[in-house]
Amino acid sequence: MSGKVTLVGAGTGRAGLMTLDGLTALSNADVVVYDRLLGEGIDELIPETAEKIDAGKNSGNHTLPQHEINKLLISRAKEGKNVVRLKGGDGYLFGRGGEEAEALFDADIPFSVISGVTSAISAPAYAGIPVTHREYSSSLHIMTGHNKSGDKPDINFKACAESGGTLVFLMGLKNLSYIAKGLTDAGMSASMPCAVIENGASPMQKKVIASLGDISQRAGHLKSPCVIVVGEVCRLSDKLDTYSRLPLKGISIIIARPYDRARELARGLRKNGACVSIVPGIKINTLYTPVCGEILKHDTVLFTSPAGVNSAFELIFRENRDSRILGGKTIGAVGKKTASELLKYGIKADIIPSEHSGRALAEAVCQNGCKNILLLGAKTGAEGLTEAFEDKNIKYGKLAVYSTEILNVTDKNADYIVFASPSEVKGFSRNGKYHTAVCIGKTTLAEAEKQGFECIVSKSADSEGIISAILNNEKERAK
Repeated sequence: MSGKVTLVGAGTGRAGLMTLDGLTALSNADVVVYDRLLGEGIDELIPETAEKIDAGKNSGNHTLPQHEINKLLISRAKEGKNVVRLKGGDGYLFGRGGEEAEALFDADIPFSVISGVTSAISAPAYAGIPVTHREYSSSLHIMTGHNKSGDKPDINFKACAESGGTLVFLMGLKNLSYIAKGLTDAGMSASMPCAVIENGASPMQKKVIASLGDISQRAGHLKSPCVIVVGEVCRLSDKLDTYSRLPLKGISIIIARPYDRARELARGLRKNGACVSIVPGIKINTLYTPVCGEILKHDTVLFTSPAGVNSAFELIFRENRDSRILGGKTIGAVGKKTASELLKYGIKADIIPSEHSGRALAEAVCQNGCKNILLLGAKTGAEGLTEAFEDKNIKYGKLAVYSTEILNVTDKNADYIVFASPSEVKGFSRNGKYHTAVCIGKTTLAEAEKQGFECIVSKSADSEGIISAILNNEKERAK
């Protein structure tokens, strides 16, 4: 039985510009064939179970030629796979989506098309340029900046110069001088405003606004991918460019957390303009051990991390039990994030210390007079909590419900790296390139300082606290 192919436009610059229909199609994919120019965070949306195939196309350098891409889509669909062909921007606007759709039709492969947000509109918008405006332009003309072989395009410059509308050229940086000269030779004023936008609608966006006569010289330092905009609407760029005024615009941040623990923080940082990469420094592995019997033996159950909550309930469900096994027990959580994770399973924590630390949880437990205590967490860790109990001669039981596997991460340059545990620090310390570490908790801070990181500390473990710590540090740096 044949599968199907969905041609999905991924939007421009970042995951937030992907449509809901595109996201739904991607979440159900067995195979994802993707291009080079995907927005930031799009890779995080691809299911872990999906086969990922890089068909990245760069000017003059194709990972796979177009005819091979067509064959690949057809062959995977004939295997009964649900295939998503993921293309930057909109697949039908200079994205060869039409050619791929024709090939699928000719091969009798079921297919559908989901439009994407094109850089021809989004890149100017995020640079403060509306492509139409009643005072300046009532038409929009979109052209490719190079031809099929990558050479100079055949453009009717006279028609463009006389159109009176906004002109947008995609993939034209290499031919910027040719385009500017062609327009001025055709009668367009050399003083006409022009914009060249690099990495449009992304946190690393750069722009140059100049006259048509000067743009080639002024924008010579920019690199592909770029969008070229010619028209009076470019005059509005400085006034309407709210994106470049975001507080973390151009700041690069690595989150060393597993994907499921990092996505909320990544969204918050990106809303502030940051360029965010999720690069897990650890992997969480549930330890398949009996847990329900131990829970029933104790009156107080303490959860030392969100990962511990998820692994514990995975084991509870595995034993055909549910949240009711915690009924009547005093429940403690090391911090707000752990308490929030418990709420997903219908459990409200009775004890949440104001400070995110094991010792603070131990103090809160003692103040509540809790006895017969069980700790559910990692195979290693929670030292502050256990040491505090031992200092106070309080007996407790400890059951490891997961282990933390430290990953040997390939480091890359960034302004900040966010760590939530000492294990995550160890996953990055082997590479020798140090960033400003944003640390959650005293034990994480101690490990980061031990490894030589310059450190700042988040006052809370939630996204708001981490973002505030980075914003405050940037304000201090600007002084």
